[in-house]
Amino acid sequence: MHKRYLAGTAVLALALGLLSGCSDNSKNEESKATDEGSSAVSIAIDQSALAVQSWKMDNSHVVPVAGKVLSDGQPVSGVEVNLAGKRNVTTSEDGSFEFMVDRSIPQTLSVSVTSAEQAAIAGKSVGQSAKTALLAAKSSVDIYYPVQVVDVKASANDPEAVEVHARAVVEEGQDFPVTALYNYAIRGTVKAADGSPVKDAIVSFVRDNGEGWSRSEPSNDKGEYVLYYSPEEDEDLSLNVHVGETKYSLPENRVYRFPEDTSVQTDITLPAEGNIITDKPPTLVSQAAEGAVYWSVMIGVNADSPYTVTLPDKDGSFVLTISKKAWEQAPSFFETRVSRFLLKPIAAGDTVSSADILLLRRTNRRA
Repeated sequence: MHKRYLAGTAVLALALGLLSGCSDNSKNEESKATDEGSSAVSIAIDQSALAVQSWKMDNSHVVPVAGKVLSDGQPVSGVEVNLAGKRNVTTSEDGSFEFMVDRSIPQTLSVSVTSAEQAAIAGKSVGQSAKTALLAAKSSVDIYYPVQVVDVKASANDPEAVEVHARAVVEEGQDFPVTALYNYAIRGTVKAADGSPVKDAIVSFVRDNGEGWSRSEPSNDKGEYVLYYSPEEDEDLSLNVHVGETKYSLPENRVYRFPEDTSVQTDITLPAEGNIITDKPPTLVSQAAEGAVYWSVMIGVNADSPYTVTLPDKDGSFVLTISKKAWEQAPSFFETRVSRFLLKPIAAGDTVSSADILLLRRTNRRA
C-alpha cells in the first residue's frame, strides 16, 4: 500500500510565545498559571483518518469521532470546537469532545476552535494570549478511499516518466462513485426595455406550485446570470426576476417548460411599465445550449512536478503518469470531490492534468 496523504494531519500544534505581564503586580493567579512561558496548543483527534463506508439503513455509517484540546499536554475545558463549519460542541473537564461523522461521503472535515471565552485548565480560566492560541488551533478528519498501487510501468510516451496503475479500494459489492452528469445550467442576460443590461437581477424558477426552486446569484454588469437545475419530465416552471424590491413574472397561468437533457440559454427583457414579462420573442428568448455540470471524485498526488491522471472507473482503478524523479519521492495521494460546468462531457477514464485538479481542489473546497 502506497503512503497515504493522511499521515500527520491529526494535530496541528502552534508553538506560541505567550506574554506574561511581569511588571503588572495585579495579574491574578489564574492568568499566571496559564500565560507564563510558551505554550503548544493542539487539537488531537483519536481517529483522523477513516476509510469510506457505504450508506447503511441502520445508520451504522455514522460513527463517533473523539478528540481533545490540549495546551502543553494539559486538557482544556470549556472550549467550543466546530466540525466543518456546521456543528459545535464544548470540551469537557478532561478536554475531550465528540462528533458524529458520516463515513459514506469522501471528504475532509475541518476541526477548529470557534470560542475560547470559557476555556480553563485545571479549573482555572486561561488568559487572553492562551485564548488567542486556542482560536488558531486547527485539525481535520479525512474520510477517504484507501489507494493501492497495483503496478508501475515505464511510460510509452515519455522515457523520463512512469505510469502508476492504482486503485481506490471500495467495499466488496460497492462501486467507486464515477464521474457523472450532475445538473444543467440556465444562463442568459437580463435587459431593460431600452436594451441596457440590468445589474443585480436575480432570476428564479419555481417548480410544482412552489415545492422546489432554484435561483441565480445577482447578475453582473453585463446583465449575465446563471443558475443550475435538475429538470424533471414534463415539468412546468414559474419564471421570476427580482430587481431590488420589484418582482417580474410571466403572465397569469403561463409557465416555462424546461427542455429535457440540455442546458438552456434564456434571455429576458423586462417591461418598460408594469411587472409582467411578455413570454415570447424578443422579450423572452430560449434555446438549447451546450454544457452541463459534472460531479467527480478526483485522485491526485502531492507533488511539485506536473502530472496527469485518469478519472477512476467504477472499480476504483486509475492511471497516474508522473516523472520518475517525482515518483521516487513517494508523493502522497489525495482525493477531492468537485463539480464543474463543462461545455464537453467527461467520463471515467478521461485524463485530467494536475493543474486542473489543483484549481478545482481550491475552488471546490468547502470544508
